[in-house]
Amino acid sequence: MALVDTFNTVTREFYEPSFPDNIFAATPLWSLLYPHAQFKGGKVMRPTLKSGKLGGAHYGRGTTLTLTTPEVATYAQFPWSHYYVPIQLDAIDVDLNAGAGPEQVMDLLDTYINSAGETMRDSLLGTDVFKYGGDELDDADQAMSGFYQMCQDSDWESDQPAYEAAGYGDILVTDMATWAAHVTRATGSTTEWIPVDCTVEVFRTLMETMVHGDNASGEPPDVVVTSPTVWSRLSRELFNRGVRSVITMSGERLLKAGFNVIEINNVPVIADNHMWPSSAWSEAEDAETVAQNLVTGHTAYFLNFKYCWPNLSKKYNLTFDDWLKETTYHRFTTKLWWWGQILCNQRRAQGAIYNIDTTILYDS
Repeated sequence: MALVDTFNTVTREFYEPSFPDNIFAATPLWSLLYPHAQFKGGKVMRPTLKSGKLGGAHYGRGTTLTLTTPEVATYAQFPWSHYYVPIQLDAIDVDLNAGAGPEQVMDLLDTYINSAGETMRDSLLGTDVFKYGGDELDDADQAMSGFYQMCQDSDWESDQPAYEAAGYGDILVTDMATWAAHVTRATGSTTEWIPVDCTVEVFRTLMETMVHGDNASGEPPDVVVTSPTVWSRLSRELFNRGVRSVITMSGERLLKAGFNVIEINNVPVIADNHMWPSSAWSEAEDAETVAQNLVTGHTAYFLNFKYCWPNLSKKYNLTFDDWLKETTYHRFTTKLWWWGQILCNQRRAQGAIYNIDTTILYDS
Protein backbone atom coordinates (compact mmCIF):
# COMPACT_ATOMS: atom_id res chain seq x y z
CA MET A 1 0.00 0.00 0.00
CA ALA A 2 1.33 3.48 -0.90
CA LEU A 3 2.39 5.64 2.03
CA VAL A 4 -0.34 8.19 1.22
CA ASP A 5 -2.96 5.44 1.45
CA THR A 6 -1.50 4.36 4.78
CA PHE A 7 -1.67 7.93 6.11
CA ASN A 8 -5.29 8.26 4.97
CA THR A 9 -6.32 4.95 6.49
CA VAL A 10 -4.67 5.67 9.82
CA THR A 11 -6.08 9.22 9.94
CA ARG A 12 -9.64 8.20 9.05
CA GLU A 13 -9.90 5.01 11.10
CA PHE A 14 -7.67 5.68 14.09
CA TYR A 15 -7.72 9.46 14.73
CA GLU A 16 -10.93 11.02 13.39
CA PRO A 17 -13.60 9.00 15.28
CA SER A 18 -12.52 10.21 18.72
CA PHE A 19 -10.40 13.22 17.76
CA PRO A 20 -12.86 16.01 18.80
CA ASP A 21 -13.58 14.36 22.15
CA ASN A 22 -9.90 13.85 22.90
CA ILE A 23 -8.90 17.38 21.89
CA PHE A 24 -11.71 19.24 23.64
CA ALA A 25 -11.61 17.14 26.81
CA ALA A 26 -8.15 18.52 27.59
CA THR A 27 -9.36 21.97 28.71
CA PRO A 28 -11.98 22.74 31.38
CA LEU A 29 -13.99 25.22 29.28
CA TRP A 30 -14.19 23.10 26.12
CA SER A 31 -14.81 19.93 28.11
CA LEU A 32 -17.98 21.63 29.39
CA LEU A 33 -18.93 23.44 26.19
CA TYR A 34 -18.41 20.72 23.58
CA PRO A 35 -20.95 18.16 24.97
CA HIS A 36 -23.68 20.75 24.29
CA ALA A 37 -22.82 20.96 20.59
CA GLN A 38 -25.55 20.76 17.97
CA PHE A 39 -25.13 19.89 14.31
CA LYS A 40 -27.49 21.96 12.17
CA GLY A 41 -26.83 23.12 8.63
CA GLY A 42 -27.94 25.99 6.43
CA LYS A 43 -26.17 29.03 4.99
CA VAL A 44 -26.72 30.85 8.30
CA MET A 45 -27.67 29.63 11.76
CA ARG A 46 -31.00 30.81 13.18
CA PRO A 47 -31.72 29.77 16.77
CA THR A 48 -35.26 30.53 17.90
CA LEU A 49 -35.70 33.04 20.73
CA LYS A 50 -38.63 33.53 23.07
CA SER A 51 -39.52 37.20 22.70
CA GLY A 52 -42.79 37.40 24.66
CA LYS A 53 -45.51 35.50 26.53
CA LEU A 54 -48.89 34.12 25.48
CA GLY A 55 -52.05 35.72 26.77
CA GLY A 56 -54.74 34.24 29.00
CA ALA A 57 -57.06 35.23 31.83
CA HIS A 58 -59.60 33.95 34.31
CA TYR A 59 -63.18 33.56 33.04
CA GLY A 60 -66.70 32.62 34.13
CA ARG A 61 -70.05 31.70 32.57
CA GLY A 62 -70.84 33.73 29.50
CA THR A 63 -67.35 35.27 29.31
CA THR A 64 -66.13 36.00 25.79
CA LEU A 65 -62.67 34.50 25.51
CA THR A 66 -59.89 36.52 23.92
CA LEU A 67 -58.21 34.10 21.57
CA THR A 68 -55.64 36.39 19.99
CA THR A 69 -52.19 34.86 20.17
CA PRO A 70 -49.33 37.38 20.22
CA GLU A 71 -45.97 36.79 18.59
CA VAL A 72 -43.80 35.10 21.20
CA ALA A 73 -40.91 33.88 19.09
CA THR A 74 -38.32 35.33 16.79
CA TYR A 75 -34.85 34.21 15.77
CA ALA A 76 -31.30 35.43 15.88
CA GLN A 77 -28.99 34.97 12.92
CA PHE A 78 -25.33 33.98 13.00
CA PRO A 79 -22.82 33.28 10.22
CA TRP A 80 -20.54 30.26 10.04
CA SER A 81 -16.92 30.64 11.05
CA HIS A 82 -14.24 28.56 9.36
CA TYR A 83 -10.80 27.50 10.59
CA TYR A 84 -7.97 25.35 9.26
CA VAL A 85 -4.55 24.09 10.31
CA PRO A 86 -2.17 22.80 7.59
CA ILE A 87 0.10 19.81 8.15
CA GLN A 88 3.13 19.22 5.96
CA LEU A 89 5.45 16.24 6.41
CA ASP A 90 8.74 16.48 4.58
CA ALA A 91 9.28 13.23 2.67
CA ILE A 92 12.90 13.19 3.77
CA ASP A 93 11.82 13.09 7.43
CA VAL A 94 9.30 10.36 6.65
CA ASP A 95 11.89 8.25 4.83
CA LEU A 96 14.51 8.74 7.54
CA ASN A 97 12.03 7.62 10.19
CA ALA A 98 10.93 4.72 7.99
CA GLY A 99 14.45 3.37 8.28
CA ALA A 100 13.81 2.84 12.00
CA GLY A 101 10.63 0.85 11.34
CA PRO A 102 6.93 1.58 10.76
CA GLU A 103 6.40 2.50 14.42
CA GLN A 104 8.75 5.45 13.97
CA VAL A 105 6.72 6.75 11.01
CA MET A 106 3.49 6.41 13.01
CA ASP A 107 5.09 8.27 15.91
CA LEU A 108 5.95 11.10 13.52
CA LEU A 109 2.39 11.14 12.16
CA ASP A 110 0.96 11.05 15.67
CA THR A 111 3.06 14.04 16.70
CA TYR A 112 1.89 16.18 13.80
CA ILE A 113 -1.79 15.20 13.96
CA ASN A 114 -2.06 15.84 17.69
CA SER A 115 -0.13 19.08 17.30
CA ALA A 116 -2.66 20.21 14.68
CA GLY A 117 -5.52 19.51 17.08
CA GLU A 118 -3.83 21.38 19.90
CA THR A 119 -3.10 24.32 17.59
CA MET A 120 -6.74 24.45 16.51
CA ARG A 121 -7.93 24.32 20.12
CA ASP A 122 -5.38 26.56 21.83
CA SER A 123 -4.24 29.06 19.20
CA LEU A 124 -7.47 29.49 17.22
CA LEU A 125 -10.73 28.31 18.82
CA GLY A 126 -9.46 28.67 22.38
CA THR A 127 -8.64 32.36 21.87
CA ASP A 128 -11.43 33.41 19.49
CA VAL A 129 -14.19 31.94 21.68
CA PHE A 130 -13.62 34.89 24.01
CA LYS A 131 -13.29 37.58 21.36
CA TYR A 132 -15.48 39.37 18.86
CA GLY A 133 -14.80 38.03 15.39
CA GLY A 134 -11.02 38.24 15.46
CA ASP A 135 -8.65 41.03 16.44
CA GLU A 136 -9.73 43.27 13.58
CA LEU A 137 -13.22 44.32 12.55
CA ASP A 138 -12.44 43.14 8.99
CA ASP A 139 -12.32 39.58 10.35
CA ALA A 140 -15.79 39.74 11.88
CA ASP A 141 -17.38 37.84 8.99
CA GLN A 142 -14.80 35.05 9.23
CA ALA A 143 -13.85 34.34 12.84
CA MET A 144 -16.01 33.18 15.71
CA SER A 145 -18.59 35.41 17.38
CA GLY A 146 -17.35 34.94 20.93
CA PHE A 147 -18.38 35.50 24.52
CA TYR A 148 -17.30 39.15 24.45
CA GLN A 149 -20.01 39.90 21.90
CA MET A 150 -22.57 37.69 23.60
CA CYS A 151 -22.04 39.06 27.11
CA GLN A 152 -23.02 42.70 26.61
CA ASP A 153 -25.95 44.71 27.90
CA SER A 154 -26.29 47.36 25.20
CA ASP A 155 -25.78 48.02 21.51
CA TRP A 156 -22.42 49.22 20.31
CA GLU A 157 -21.45 52.48 18.69
CA SER A 158 -19.42 52.37 15.49
CA ASP A 159 -16.11 53.22 17.19
CA GLN A 160 -16.38 50.46 19.79
CA PRO A 161 -14.89 46.95 19.73
CA ALA A 162 -17.30 44.22 18.65
CA TYR A 163 -19.43 46.74 16.74
CA GLU A 164 -22.21 45.16 14.71
CA ALA A 165 -24.59 47.50 12.93
CA ALA A 166 -27.46 45.01 13.13
CA GLY A 167 -26.65 43.98 16.70
CA TYR A 168 -25.50 40.69 18.16
CA GLY A 169 -27.24 37.90 16.25
CA ASP A 170 -28.77 40.63 14.04
CA ILE A 171 -30.94 41.83 16.94
CA LEU A 172 -30.59 45.23 18.61
CA VAL A 173 -31.14 45.64 22.34
CA THR A 174 -33.16 48.76 21.51
CA ASP A 175 -35.58 46.51 19.59
CA MET A 176 -35.73 43.72 22.17
CA ALA A 177 -34.95 44.76 25.74
CA THR A 178 -34.48 41.19 26.97
CA TRP A 179 -31.67 40.70 24.43
CA ALA A 180 -29.12 41.91 26.98
CA ALA A 181 -26.68 40.04 29.20
CA HIS A 182 -25.97 40.98 32.82
CA VAL A 183 -22.76 42.98 33.04
CA THR A 184 -20.62 44.52 35.76
CA ARG A 185 -17.93 46.88 34.48
CA ALA A 186 -15.88 49.93 35.38
CA THR A 187 -17.78 53.02 36.50
CA GLY A 188 -16.95 56.69 36.24
CA SER A 189 -15.83 58.70 33.24
CA THR A 190 -12.75 60.03 31.49
CA THR A 191 -12.08 62.06 34.62
CA GLU A 192 -11.56 58.85 36.56
CA TRP A 193 -12.51 55.29 35.67
CA ILE A 194 -13.06 53.11 38.72
CA PRO A 195 -12.26 49.39 38.17
CA VAL A 196 -14.15 46.42 39.60
CA ASP A 197 -12.89 44.80 42.82
CA CYS A 198 -11.56 41.24 42.62
CA THR A 199 -13.71 39.73 45.38
CA VAL A 200 -16.08 36.84 45.88
CA GLU A 201 -18.82 39.30 46.81
CA VAL A 202 -18.68 40.94 43.36
CA PHE A 203 -19.09 37.54 41.72
CA ARG A 204 -21.89 36.53 44.09
CA THR A 205 -23.75 39.80 43.48
CA LEU A 206 -23.77 39.32 39.71
CA MET A 207 -25.00 35.73 40.07
CA GLU A 208 -27.86 36.84 42.27
CA THR A 209 -28.77 39.56 39.77
CA MET A 210 -28.84 36.98 36.97
CA VAL A 211 -31.29 34.88 38.97
CA HIS A 212 -33.43 37.48 40.75
CA GLY A 213 -32.69 40.93 39.31
CA ASP A 214 -34.19 42.99 36.49
CA ASN A 215 -34.30 41.09 33.20
CA ALA A 216 -33.31 37.94 35.10
CA SER A 217 -33.52 34.53 33.47
CA GLY A 218 -34.23 32.97 36.86
CA GLU A 219 -31.40 30.48 36.39
CA PRO A 220 -27.83 30.49 37.70
CA PRO A 221 -24.93 30.04 35.27
CA ASP A 222 -23.45 26.59 34.72
CA VAL A 223 -19.89 27.84 35.07
CA VAL A 224 -17.80 30.95 35.51
CA VAL A 225 -14.61 31.13 33.46
CA THR A 226 -11.97 33.73 34.26
CA SER A 227 -8.24 34.38 34.03
CA PRO A 228 -5.75 32.39 36.13
CA THR A 229 -4.88 35.57 38.05
CA VAL A 230 -8.49 36.25 39.08
CA TRP A 231 -9.03 32.58 39.89
CA SER A 232 -5.98 32.57 42.15
CA ARG A 233 -7.17 35.69 44.02
CA LEU A 234 -10.67 34.26 44.57
CA SER A 235 -9.24 30.92 45.67
CA ARG A 236 -7.05 32.70 48.19
CA GLU A 237 -10.04 34.59 49.59
CA LEU A 238 -12.12 31.43 49.98
CA PHE A 239 -9.21 29.65 51.65
CA ASN A 240 -8.54 32.50 54.06
CA ARG A 241 -12.22 32.69 54.96
CA GLY A 242 -12.35 28.94 55.56
CA VAL A 243 -14.97 28.26 52.87
CA ARG A 244 -15.27 24.71 51.50
CA SER A 245 -14.83 25.37 47.80
CA VAL A 246 -16.28 22.42 45.83
CA ILE A 247 -19.52 20.67 46.74
CA THR A 248 -21.53 20.15 43.52
CA MET A 249 -21.41 17.20 41.14
CA SER A 250 -20.31 19.49 38.32
CA GLY A 251 -17.34 20.72 40.32
CA GLU A 252 -16.44 17.19 41.36
CA ARG A 253 -16.46 16.02 37.73
CA LEU A 254 -14.04 18.78 36.80
CA LEU A 255 -11.79 17.87 39.71
CA LYS A 256 -11.78 14.21 38.69
CA ALA A 257 -10.81 15.30 35.18
CA GLY A 258 -7.73 16.95 36.65
CA PHE A 259 -8.83 20.59 36.59
CA ASN A 260 -8.58 23.14 39.40
CA VAL A 261 -12.01 24.32 40.57
CA ILE A 262 -13.48 26.60 43.22
CA GLU A 263 -17.17 27.33 43.71
CA ILE A 264 -19.18 30.46 44.44
CA ASN A 265 -22.90 30.06 45.14
CA ASN A 266 -22.50 26.41 44.11
CA VAL A 267 -21.31 27.43 40.64
CA PRO A 268 -17.90 26.10 39.49
CA VAL A 269 -15.29 28.76 38.72
CA ILE A 270 -12.50 27.72 36.35
CA ALA A 271 -9.47 29.45 34.85
CA ASP A 272 -8.51 29.69 31.20
CA ASN A 273 -5.11 30.88 29.98
CA HIS A 274 -6.71 32.35 26.84
CA MET A 275 -9.16 34.63 28.64
CA TRP A 276 -9.73 37.95 26.88
CA PRO A 277 -9.80 40.78 27.86
CA SER A 278 -7.19 39.98 30.48
CA SER A 279 -4.51 42.42 31.57
CA ALA A 280 -3.44 44.52 34.51
CA TRP A 281 -5.80 47.43 35.13
CA SER A 282 -4.30 50.55 33.55
CA GLU A 283 -5.16 54.21 33.88
CA ALA A 284 -3.94 54.63 30.30
CA GLU A 285 -7.52 54.03 29.18
CA ASP A 286 -8.78 57.22 30.84
CA ALA A 287 -9.17 58.93 27.47
CA GLU A 288 -11.99 56.55 26.49
CA THR A 289 -15.38 58.22 26.57
CA VAL A 290 -17.59 55.17 27.13
CA ALA A 291 -17.16 52.22 29.46
CA GLN A 292 -17.63 49.65 26.67
CA ASN A 293 -14.36 50.80 25.11
CA LEU A 294 -12.39 49.76 28.19
CA VAL A 295 -10.65 46.45 27.51
CA THR A 296 -8.19 46.93 30.34
CA GLY A 297 -8.30 44.72 33.44
CA HIS A 298 -9.36 41.09 33.80
CA THR A 299 -12.65 39.43 32.82
CA ALA A 300 -15.00 36.69 34.00
CA TYR A 301 -17.78 35.15 31.89
CA PHE A 302 -20.88 33.59 33.49
CA LEU A 303 -22.17 30.99 31.03
CA ASN A 304 -25.42 29.04 30.88
CA PHE A 305 -25.05 26.21 28.36
CA LYS A 306 -28.80 25.67 28.17
CA TYR A 307 -28.94 28.86 26.12
CA CYS A 308 -25.39 29.00 24.73
CA TRP A 309 -23.78 26.23 22.68
CA PRO A 310 -21.53 25.49 19.70
CA ASN A 311 -23.21 24.66 16.42
CA LEU A 312 -20.90 22.52 14.30
CA SER A 313 -20.65 21.14 10.81
CA LYS A 314 -20.58 17.33 10.90
CA LYS A 315 -18.35 17.27 7.83
CA TYR A 316 -15.82 19.75 9.22
CA ASN A 317 -15.76 19.01 12.94
CA LEU A 318 -12.01 18.55 13.40
CA THR A 319 -11.73 16.43 10.27
CA PHE A 320 -8.81 16.02 7.88
CA ASP A 321 -8.42 16.27 4.14
CA ASP A 322 -7.04 13.30 2.26
CA TRP A 323 -3.26 13.26 2.39
CA LEU A 324 -1.59 14.30 -0.86
CA LYS A 325 1.93 13.86 -2.11
CA GLU A 326 2.82 17.19 -3.63
CA THR A 327 4.23 17.41 -7.15
CA THR A 328 6.38 20.54 -6.83
CA TYR A 329 7.76 19.70 -3.37
CA HIS A 330 8.83 16.37 -1.94
CA ARG A 331 6.40 16.30 0.95
CA PHE A 332 3.00 15.07 2.16
CA THR A 333 0.21 17.54 2.94
CA THR A 334 -3.21 17.60 4.61
CA LYS A 335 -5.37 20.16 6.45
CA LEU A 336 -7.43 20.01 9.63
CA TRP A 337 -10.83 21.78 9.37
CA TRP A 338 -13.34 23.18 11.86
CA TRP A 339 -16.56 24.93 10.86
CA GLY A 340 -18.91 26.22 13.54
CA GLN A 341 -20.17 29.08 15.64
CA ILE A 342 -21.12 29.86 19.24
CA LEU A 343 -24.88 30.44 19.33
CA CYS A 344 -27.09 32.02 21.98
CA ASN A 345 -30.88 32.12 22.21
CA GLN A 346 -31.23 33.80 25.61
CA ARG A 347 -28.67 36.49 26.17
CA ARG A 348 -30.06 37.45 29.59
CA ALA A 349 -29.02 34.01 30.89
CA GLN A 350 -25.36 35.02 30.31
CA GLY A 351 -23.20 37.49 32.18
CA ALA A 352 -19.76 39.03 32.48
CA ILE A 353 -17.58 41.08 34.78
CA TYR A 354 -15.13 43.33 32.96
CA ASN A 355 -12.34 45.66 34.13
CA ILE A 356 -11.39 43.62 37.22
CA ASP A 357 -8.42 45.07 39.10
CA THR A 358 -6.64 42.10 40.67
CA THR A 359 -4.87 44.34 43.17
CA ILE A 360 -8.17 45.32 44.87
CA LEU A 361 -8.95 42.32 47.07
CA TYR A 362 -11.32 41.66 49.95
CA ASP A 363 -8.59 42.42 52.50
CA SER A 364 -6.83 45.22 50.62
